[in-house]
Amino acid sequence: MRARILRCGCYTILPTAQNQCQNDERTDESSSHYIHHHHHHHETPEQHDGSHRQNNQNIHDIEHSPKPENNHSNEPIPSIREKNLTGFYKTGYISSEIQKMTSPVLSCRSRSRLDSTTLTEQESFVKSSDFGSSAKSSSLALRKLRSVTFVMILTLLSSSFAAVSASMQFAETPENTSKLAGETAILRCRIKDLSGVVQWSKGELLLGRDPMIPYYPRMSMLTGRVDSNGVGTFDLKITNIEASDEAAYMCQVSPTEAYPRGLRSQPAYLSVIVPPDNLTMTHGEVGVEVSLNSPSNVTCTAYRSKPPAEIIFKVNGRRQLSQNYAVADGDLHNTIGILTLNATKDMMSSRVECEVAIPEYNAYAKNPLTVSKILDVLYVPNIRMSTNVTSWEFTESQNVRFHCSGESNPRIVDWRWERNDTIIPGATSDTLVIPSISYDYHNNKISCIASNRVGSSRVDRRLDVKFAARIVHITEVVGADLGRPAEMKCEAVGNPTPIVTWRQKHRAGRLAGGEIPVKTVSVKNVYRIDRVEERNLGWYVCTATVADFPPASAEAMLLRNDKPNLRSEKEQMATEGKAARIECLAHSIPKPDVVTWYGPGGVRINFAMSGRFTEE
Repeated sequence: MRARILRCGCYTILPTAQNQCQNDERTDESSSHYIHHHHHHHETPEQHDGSHRQNNQNIHDIEHSPKPENNHSNEPIPSIREKNLTGFYKTGYISSEIQKMTSPVLSCRSRSRLDSTTLTEQESFVKSSDFGSSAKSSSLALRKLRSVTFVMILTLLSSSFAAVSASMQFAETPENTSKLAGETAILRCRIKDLSGVVQWSKGELLLGRDPMIPYYPRMSMLTGRVDSNGVGTFDLKITNIEASDEAAYMCQVSPTEAYPRGLRSQPAYLSVIVPPDNLTMTHGEVGVEVSLNSPSNVTCTAYRSKPPAEIIFKVNGRRQLSQNYAVADGDLHNTIGILTLNATKDMMSSRVECEVAIPEYNAYAKNPLTVSKILDVLYVPNIRMSTNVTSWEFTESQNVRFHCSGESNPRIVDWRWERNDTIIPGATSDTLVIPSISYDYHNNKISCIASNRVGSSRVDRRLDVKFAARIVHITEVVGADLGRPAEMKCEAVGNPTPIVTWRQKHRAGRLAGGEIPVKTVSVKNVYRIDRVEERNLGWYVCTATVADFPPASAEAMLLRNDKPNLRSEKEQMATEGKAARIECLAHSIPKPDVVTWYGPGGVRINFAMSGRFTEE
């Protein structure tokens, strides 16, 4: 019987293993894709465990298979298990020549990179004709078998080195990231040459190895095919992010025999940005009310954000200096922004705008929350007074009208008029009418006061009223001693200031027409006589004159001083039980200083103590 060599896969085996090779060859055909590309495909842990169980079964089958009947070598063909090559190579029978050169033994199922060697078909395979009855034929077959075995050993060593030197490591780890609430975050985790089970942790909590993370419906682990470099994808996806998702996340691999400590990434912190859900501006429902030339605060409030938002103020598009204050509201914050404006009238109808910024999330600036209003500059009435009289030159008895007008924001709601700081009753409009103005308005202060809800303002005017002279005081009787000085006084008013003259009436009689002739003796208010003579005694006339007006006059007497002259009726009637009045007339120049009354029996009456008598 001639020996026959079978070619199983890419290796040459002895004909004594023909039956086993045939079985293995059928198995190989069904799994040739997996075995041939083994170095480019990563098994899952379940696939790996299944392959390992299948390997052990194959080894058991081979070890208990019948021994070959014919063997061209004097040494028995051993059965050798692979060492440190689980998942890459399987066991089987091979020539004792191979056993002498290397400890691993390959079966027909095994695949290596022998296909890529440079051996020719003639060099690589032992043909059936190489085994003959002669020793020469057997020697040739063995030499070819050794050549093939040498190439197989090199390939096995290379593959074994690659398997041992491969190291699990992170190809990409998660990084710190910030996301708006409601957005989707993907934390990347890529692992090369995975050995173990991947799961994520949130803080101190392990999320589990199930890609659809239990109890966290918004979280899932995105897995994908292992690429040509042995890198697998295990990204963590979080949808519809909430504030509670903010935490430190880690991607980690569970420990294995090869990696007893497992593998952990650096913590990646997910910052959840919660934009404010509302932004309001105070000071008026329609416009922002500020006071003219007075510091006014414009306040904007951003509600419920994380981290605290920043409020930026702009006036007509230009950024303004402002202040921000954050107030905690549970896990969120309310931000109060204050802009202090010293408004001018030029700022009326300007647009003031509040804009929310989140410094930790620049992308938010693309569509920020804003609110704007028109500046409403408020100020007290600015008024002026006018009159119907030209140049404000009034004349006694003239009809006068005063009018106030002006501007304010808001409008004027109240008017009042005052004379010398005293309210004029009934004057509650913007016009005051004085019919036939009298001389006593001269030099008075007339005030117009306008008010709105911001405050009040007033305008005052002093009146200049032209009026005729008036004698306000004159000493009608002046007593004098002959040879002694005497003064006669006459006080007059008028606008302009009146001219006062004193005239003495002649005793000679009346002039034609009944007028008493007079002689001007003075042009001053006071007429002084240094030494009174008999001729100085008599009647005098004081006259006050203002241009364009009729003069005013009053009379006075200069008399010689004399003792009192008493006159009283001797009998004066009274009713018993009734009050009685007793008259006593005293005529004297000057007026008596004291009048003394005496009762019955010549007793002086004490008016304070009598209880019955009073003096008028």
